[in-house]
Amino acid sequence: FSRNFLIKKRLKGVGLLSRAKARELCAVGPTARASGIKSDMRKMFPYCAYSDVDFRMVVRNEGDCLSRALARIDELKESCGIIKQCLKNLPGGPIDMGKIWTSREGSATFRVEAPRGEDLHFLMAGKGAPYRLRVRPPTFANVSTLKEMLLGENVANVPAIILSIDPCFSCTDRIAIYNERGKKI
Repeated sequence: FSRNFLIKKRLKGVGLLSRAKARELCAVGPTARASGIKSDMRKMFPYCAYSDVDFRMVVRNEGDCLSRALARIDELKESCGIIKQCLKNLPGGPIDMGKIWTSREGSATFRVEAPRGEDLHFLMAGKGAPYRLRVRPPTFANVSTLKEMLLGENVANVPAIILSIDPCFSCTDRIAIYNERGKKI
């Protein structure tokens, strides 16, 4: 991919996002890591089996569309390695799902690494059931970086720049309001 002259010429130096701007705008995932920010929830706060597998946090420093594309390709390779390690070390026997929901009151925050970056979940529960869930998906965090990346760019570069953050626009649909009977308003 990086050796293809046309792709390299088309994406190199396009849609620049500096490390300082990526940090200031709270970029996450490959968008942040392609700008030199070392941030991956699987490494920083290992959950599930991530503390038992060895993988490299893919970080690049160029901060352009090419570096974001190459970071994703490198992360695919790392994911294959993670899967191989998990399959090799998979224990035998029956699967015990345990208790999925515990009926504790209070709130909790969960941070996990999704393919697009950090997925943040805020959960509030009371009297045995959750009653509020707030999710901040990676696209919601990364869409603010587009303003910086698009600044001064040629209109022909706009699609490549937008696609370089791998957006999921349905993830940015932020609100649903229900009345007291549970009917969506």
